Amino acid sequence: MLHGLFGEGENLRGIARGLEQHFSCVLVDLPNHGDSPHIDSIDYPDMADAVARTMRDAEPSASPAFVLGHSMGGKVAMHLALRHPDLVRALVVLDIAPRRYEPSHTELIDALDALPLDSISNRTEADRALADAIPAAAVRSFLLKNLVRGESGLRWKLNVHGVKESYPAILSWDADGTYTGPALFIGGTRSDYLRPERDCPVITTHFPEADIEMIEGAGHWIHADRQDEVVERVRAFLSAHAGASR
Repeated sequence: MLHGLFGEGENLRGIARGLEQHFSCVLVDLPNHGDSPHIDSIDYPDMADAVARTMRDAEPSASPAFVLGHSMGGKVAMHLALRHPDLVRALVVLDIAPRRYEPSHTELIDALDALPLDSISNRTEADRALADAIPAAAVRSFLLKNLVRGESGLRWKLNVHGVKESYPAILSWDADGTYTGPALFIGGTRSDYLRPERDCPVITTHFPEADIEMIEGAGHWIHADRQDEVVERVRAFLSAHAGASR
């Protein structure tokens, strides 16, 4: 399971809990996020290859795995399927399409980068300092999960500088080839990240066996807005392909 931008593997814990009775779930911290290494600049092939190495190192002789990704993690999952199809039994992508997106996080990244951590003593002070630049309290709360106390004071688990340097690559889509295994794309009707009428042609170009489903009333954080429905649909898809092999 691969999380989105600014997140970490634990963001998908709710989906994992809904699946763990029948599946063993591994929540990955992508590079520059969570407890994974900080890298100055990284793109999707780099991230997909890092996930592939993690999978091969963990279980060198294991059978292919189901791979699920949300937003940026969905793009990583797609690149993984295209670059390392032997590792992917089936693919689930939450609210993202294989295309370039317009910048929408620049001011947010700049606000995190400008936060003076040496003069802030706790998350409450950080929240107040970010309020003007990031008015939405829920967004600030999500981002501030990355703020932790280190030996010399507060620090970001998230590599803010690395994300800033890599942001153009994170928005992009530059991949060739097709993945012919089963694939499920799930979007939210209140999100513009995945629109079947717009994105179906590019999805099926790379993933010809893909199904696209929409969840009514869900926004981009689809797994938070409609967790039970996401789990139900993902569980049904995985169960239908549990006997598949590649």
